[in-house]
Amino acid sequence: TKEGEFIKEVSDALEMVKKELGLIVSMEVGKVISEGQGEIQEMIDIGHYATGLSRQLFGLTMASERPFHRMYEQWLPIGPIGVISAFNFPSAVWSWNSFIAAVCGDSTIWKPSSKAALTAIAVTKIVSSVMEKESTPPIFSTICGGGSEIGELMSRDTSIPV
Repeated sequence: TKEGEFIKEVSDALEMVKKELGLIVSMEVGKVISEGQGEIQEMIDIGHYATGLSRQLFGLTMASERPFHRMYEQWLPIGPIGVISAFNFPSAVWSWNSFIAAVCGDSTIWKPSSKAALTAIAVTKIVSSVMEKESTPPIFSTICGGGSEIGELMSRDTSIPV
């Protein structure tokens, strides 16, 4: 799908700057370098998984009591999806949710920890450059700052179903 191909492009862009992003994670949240780079590798891996998943979003087709009719399952987007991530996993948690949401046709609003805003800004910049290059609608948004206040507002907002 076009959504899956977009996520593949995002994964490729992250792969190109894995070392640098991993260092940002390490410096910002205090992870050792290998864990910082592991955090970015996790994003890349879930991107590959989501790309594969985009080719497998099947629905069931069932017989109907009505002659010449069939019933089928259809997966529809429910977004936007809200993601609130903690400082100890500054980017992986976002990718676990956002990449799967994207291949299902949903947008994502990300509220990273205020203690890991630099990582979120760097990731958002990379993803935004891919969205611009691919002429993809802005399906990923990031809200930095505000501490728990913004996260609390997001969790209560009925227009953000998940």
